[in-house]
Amino acid sequence: MRAFWLCLCFWLAAPAFAQTLEQKAQALIDAYPDWLAGYNGADLIWKDGSKMRFGEGREDKPLDELLDRPDIADMFRWHYTFGAGGFPAAPEADPGRVRNEAFFEKMYGQCQKRPAGGCASVTCSSAHLERVAWLPKFGGGVMQASSVNGATAKLRLVAAELEALGPEFSRYLAPSGGSYVPRCIARTTRLSVHSFGIAFDINPQYGQYWQYGLPGAPGERQVRERNIPLVYKNKIPIEIVKVFEKHGFIWGGKWYHFDGMHFEYRPEFLALKAIMEK
Repeated sequence: MRAFWLCLCFWLAAPAFAQTLEQKAQALIDAYPDWLAGYNGADLIWKDGSKMRFGEGREDKPLDELLDRPDIADMFRWHYTFGAGGFPAAPEADPGRVRNEAFFEKMYGQCQKRPAGGCASVTCSSAHLERVAWLPKFGGGVMQASSVNGATAKLRLVAAELEALGPEFSRYLAPSGGSYVPRCIARTTRLSVHSFGIAFDINPQYGQYWQYGLPGAPGERQVRERNIPLVYKNKIPIEIVKVFEKHGFIWGGKWYHFDGMHFEYRPEFLALKAIMEK
């Protein structure tokens, strides 16, 4: 009986990770209120009256399909853990790294890939970009961020709070590693979220990356086919991560394909956290 109550107490105290399609859709509606009007059980309904198929939330999709042809619901395939937990990630778990391109292009602007079906060059809208002073006290330079969905305002709050952490943290943050750059993810035809002005890299000198040190710099598919295990590495203090997360950013250091310098504005994960805690 004592064991039963211990298990019950653990279950009650544990965070609720499972989510319904309705909860996932509501997280997007809460995160992007200027764009989304509702969810009808099958489609997201945009405020201009258009609809996008949300998806079935299938758990059996092959990884290549999940990454290359995701539906909107697939973006929540893995649970994102805020705070000091969530890393290193379980094998192949990349919470937030699955992105439906049509969904983001609808809000942030269309991108053109050339040639068709390839990704030798990418052109994206820069109409809503603004410059953000990045830790000027420490020579951080400038980031470019989209004003859409308040990303610019959130990045300014992050910059101010990170600067206030003091000089002991500044070496991880300045100089920056870049922001708005229209491009695809290396060795893929998937758009990088840097193309939308919602991704920001801190000092690359401390940003560990999953591909570093692998012989021949294999791509994701080659790593899977060869069963090459990724050895997690990280130099970024959790204090920095928490500041970003507080304002709706997720951290690439919580991916199996880890990218320690990378943060991206994805407020839907913070919105989903709030929904699941109610």
